[in-house]
Amino acid sequence: RGVDSGVRLRVSGEGESSKGGSGDLYVILHVRESDYYQRDGADILVQQKISFVQAALGCRVKVKTLNETKTIKIPNGTQHGQKFKISGQGVPHLRGGGSGDFFVEVLIEIPKSLSGDQKKLLEEYAKNEDIKLTPEDDKGDQQSFFQKIFD
Repeated sequence: RGVDSGVRLRVSGEGESSKGGSGDLYVILHVRESDYYQRDGADILVQQKISFVQAALGCRVKVKTLNETKTIKIPNGTQHGQKFKISGQGVPHLRGGGSGDFFVEVLIEIPKSLSGDQKKLLEEYAKNEDIKLTPEDDKGDQQSFFQKIFD
């Protein structure tokens, strides 16, 4: 447990035979990469997709670690790319002494289409928060660079 690509194992006496006896066999390991887990030394990183509503309001998500499924709390206001750590759930250290950590990177998915009701709710939210959706919403930005200088 805990080996990584490039680790060399020696098997004494199992190599090429010669007059003096058998030599040693050396095996160099190549660890296949996972489509789900990314490894950085003893640490593991996974990416977890959540909706923008889950990110805004907070939620709990299940994440498959190397040994078990864990539930982690995603707090409200979580930002795209934010990472959460589960201590000790990474790869065991090769020479003993515990394990690395497990990191969950949150990827916030934005819907590609909205129903009429969903769109109205988001437009109302934007209005309440004074979020500008078009340049026309902010009259000061309509002036040209030279108009701003000479006014």
